[in-house]
Amino acid sequence: MNELYALVTGATRGIGRTLALKLAEAGYHIAFCYRRQSDADALSAALSTTGCKVLAIEADLSSPEAIEQLFNTYNEHFPQLDLLVNNAGITADSLLAVMDEQQLTSVIELNLLAPIRCCKAALQLMLPRRTGNIINISSVSAQKPNPGQTTYAASKGGLEAFSRALAVEVAKKRIRVNCVAPGVIETDMVQELLASQGEQLKKRILSNRFGQPEDIARAVLYLADPDNHYVTGEVLAVNGGLLLS
Repeated sequence: MNELYALVTGATRGIGRTLALKLAEAGYHIAFCYRRQSDADALSAALSTTGCKVLAIEADLSSPEAIEQLFNTYNEHFPQLDLLVNNAGITADSLLAVMDEQQLTSVIELNLLAPIRCCKAALQLMLPRRTGNIINISSVSAQKPNPGQTTYAASKGGLEAFSRALAVEVAKKRIRVNCVAPGVIETDMVQELLASQGEQLKKRILSNRFGQPEDIARAVLYLADPDNHYVTGEVLAVNGGLLLS
């Protein structure tokens, strides 16, 4: 079996941490970017137990220059890029009428522009080899937003549209591009929401439970499997039936 190499953004906590670990268990060598050294050390230690090669790179994804350096560093240490998972993202929920400029721009910058820039950089490594796989993590909010999620929904909806367009561009180069769109997943990112609206939200989910990071990891593993090369330009919804309620 050929060795496989992946770069995962937003990997040090929540869904991203589980994604990185499950990909490592599936045979991928893992590179990830981080902001806090303690988080990077903890994830590196956990990944090392799987026997995979680990590369941790400090990067601020809101900076185009940092993204360029991230991929330069990756290319210096790993021989190829088989899989890019754009998982990093933030929320800054607020009604649009009272949203400040920083809230508006930060969400669009990290949730939409950063993945676009990462994809652009990844293509420089994938196109010469005529193979590659990109998975962008979207959200159920792209199709079913809550009040206060105008910019978040716009960023995730934009990411899905971008992914479809990029899939069209690179299909002839045997590069696949897909999205996974999680529903309400129990992570630190949504604890405040669950504390205030948890029971009400659960009633809207056909599965009658919140998702776990492992639910998203299974979807990513499906798309990451090289044997599933017939799937591209799709959004794989993993929301327990929330869209049908």
